[in-house]
Order: sequence, then C-alpha cells, then structure tokens
Amino acid sequence: MDKRQAYLGFHHSERLKSNLFLVSGALDRLTTLRGERLEGGEEVTKAVFDVLRNEFNMARQHFAPAAIDSIESQLSEVKAGIELHDYAKAREHLGKTFSHVTTLGDRYIRVLIDENLV
Repeated sequence: MDKRQAYLGFHHSERLKSNLFLVSGALDRLTTLRGERLEGGEEVTKAVFDVLRNEFNMARQHFAPAAIDSIESQLSEVKAGIELHDYAKAREHLGKTFSHVTTLGDRYIRVLIDENLV
C-alpha cells in the first residue's frame, strides 16, 4: 500500500468514527424520549444516520471489499434496530461497526508510522 492510499484510508476511517460517535449519541438520547419527542428524535437520528451513510459511500473507494461488506452489514443492522425501536440491538451492531472501522484505521496508521509520517 502506498503512502497516499494509507493517508486517505486513515482519513476516511477517522471521519467514519466521528460520525459513528454522533449516531451513538443520538441512540443514547432516544432511550430517554417518549411520545412525540421520541418520533422527532427518531427522525433526527435517521438524518444523522444518512449523513454517516454518505460518509461511508465517500470512503468506499479507499477500503478493501471485505472491509466494505463487513461495515455495510453492521450499518444495515444498526438502521434495522433503529427502525424496529430495538435500540439495544442497534447499539450492539454500532459497537461492532466501531470495531471494524477502528481495526481498519489501525491498518492504515501503521503504514504511516512505518513511513515516519505520524
């Protein structure tokens, strides 16, 4: 892997993690809402999730197909949990998504460290 590819892969993995933190915060908040506030919170959470999805699509070209499939599968499960109001399930899959993205980012940062760029 060349330095440019490692930099772009690491950059996008960090951006994905930032967006995953936003989804995590929104999920935390949903568990405290009821009635109309819950409906509004779900709409905002879906919008945040859509932004995450857009970020993932931009990062797609910098990740290996197996990594893309794994992350995409977990994101689908997160969205399904939100839609079914099963926030525990959504959180579980969000944690797995964090793990996949963190592992991927580590792969890229190691290349940058080896090249004395970080």
